[in-house]
Amino acid sequence: MAQLPSKFNADEHEEMGSYDAIPQGEYELKVSGNKKKDNKAKVAAAERGDNIPGSVYTITFEITSGEYKGRLLFMGLNLEHTSAQTTDIAFRELASLTKACGKVQLKDNDLDDLIGCELLASVGVVPATAQYPASNKVKSCKPLKNVAVPSAPPKKKSNPKVSFD
Repeated sequence: MAQLPSKFNADEHEEMGSYDAIPQGEYELKVSGNKKKDNKAKVAAAERGDNIPGSVYTITFEITSGEYKGRLLFMGLNLEHTSAQTTDIAFRELASLTKACGKVQLKDNDLDDLIGCELLASVGVVPATAQYPASNKVKSCKPLKNVAVPSAPPKKKSNPKVSFD
């Protein structure tokens, strides 16, 4: 028997929300987190004693307005993979996200530099399969119109020394 640590009353708690895919469209998002994990191919190779590249970087977004405010969306980036085409696509997606956040580079190459960034994203629906229910995919990112997006740092002007002798 699994004894709970205190008296439980279901009426005192909210029920779980739906995790159904949201309709495709444009949504205002905020980057709320990220994580890195080994992909399936790397895990399988490690079990065989092989070492291959293979990491998925997952960016977490929160919808910040509208009917779906508070829902989370995810972007998986295969930045370390055995397929050059796969990594190329992932780096293009990361470039779009980074530029939508008004950045060209990430501080210390850390995805945490994007946390808090607000942007406008085109979200699509990935149809259900026999194994998985329908889900969402962040298809593209662009700057949010009402949020100031920093530009590239201004070029330094030369300050010639002036002598008043």
